[in-house]
Amino acid sequence: MNADTAEQIEALAQAAATKDTVRRELTEYGFQFGAALVERCMETGRGGVVVTVKTPKCTLNVYVTKTGKVRLWMGGFEVLTTR
Repeated sequence: MNADTAEQIEALAQAAATKDTVRRELTEYGFQFGAALVERCMETGRGGVVVTVKTPKCTLNVYVTKTGKVRLWMGGFEVLTTR
């Protein structure tokens, strides 16, 4: 393999890596991962926490009790509760 071919392969590899990468960055209250913004929202007085997942299409609130029960809320409606 000559130097020109090696340079072309390296250039193609760099172009493919930058083209297919997912946006990842830390924010003040969470992180951005692709189209999803995941943030801590609040702590309840009873030891539970609320985490929010926002996308351009919807917002999902995840409420987790201190015992591990999970409730999912979307658009003001509870869509899932674990036992």
